[in-house]
Amino acid sequence: VVFVLLMLNLGAVWLRFWRMLAHFGIRLGAGSTWRAFLQGQLAGLFVIQLVGQMAGRGIALARHGVTPSTLAALSVYERGTLFALSATLALVGVTHLLSLEVLEAFLSRLHFGLVAMTLLIATLLAALLGASRHEAILFARMRSGRVAGKLLSAIALTLLGQSLMLAAYVVAALAVRPDTEVTDVLAAAAVVSFAASLPISVN
Repeated sequence: VVFVLLMLNLGAVWLRFWRMLAHFGIRLGAGSTWRAFLQGQLAGLFVIQLVGQMAGRGIALARHGVTPSTLAALSVYERGTLFALSATLALVGVTHLLSLEVLEAFLSRLHFGLVAMTLLIATLLAALLGASRHEAILFARMRSGRVAGKLLSAIALTLLGQSLMLAAYVVAALAVRPDTEVTDVLAAAAVVSFAASLPISVN
């Protein structure tokens, strides 16, 4: 059961990758997309996941005219969607495992102003340094037509993939400890999945 859930998760993540390519105006066949996706996943097993994934995909997609800047923008889009959703699920999981009071105490120590300022500076630098004609065309494709629909489809596929992964965690944990509360396992799985989705993750 766990293997089937993991394979379904892999399929959902591939489908999200395929759709996100289309969001940038890159129309590739299922076979070409699958090869690039699989090559990226395999490369990510041997080095830091984000680096290996981009390198593996880049080699496979270069023959189709996909530039490194396009691949970088796609990775930001993909990782950003995954991060936002995983963080939301992890927040719910932490709240369940600890308590609302502990969570509030932790959040009160975070310097949200500094984080917001850092993000703003990074965004401005990216806009100034990456404002070439190619990037302008690329993001124009992304903005053109049915933006909300494109974003919702990416979120839906990300949620599907995360749900399948969480289900695999739960099934595996219950096989080892059948007496464990399902909600506790699900909450812990959400936190672990969020940690695994970070760009510095090695798996």
